[in-house]
Amino acid sequence: MADRFTIHETDSFKRLRPDSGKVVELDGQKVAAYRDAARCLHTLNPVCTHAKCIVNWNQEEKSWNCPCHGARYDIAGKVLNGPADKDLQKIYQDE
Repeated sequence: MADRFTIHETDSFKRLRPDSGKVVELDGQKVAAYRDAARCLHTLNPVCTHAKCIVNWNQEEKSWNCPCHGARYDIAGKVLNGPADKDLQKIYQDE
């Protein structure tokens, strides 16, 4: 995936409310997207670094959770709980 692309121009990202996240598809690839309270967009590769499953957004805990083995990541993709020991890859962040 490219480090930067025109994420802000796609409908999937425009519909993402502040302080929420979801996995969306962009050009045939899944992207984990989170829009913070300041409306900045943070996007990650949604593939768990442990089990290679696609993470899900947990709105209550504001985390990306792997459904396969329970790994958890924060909004920036940093590991919160294992068994994963590597962070999710950052794709893009609004500034």
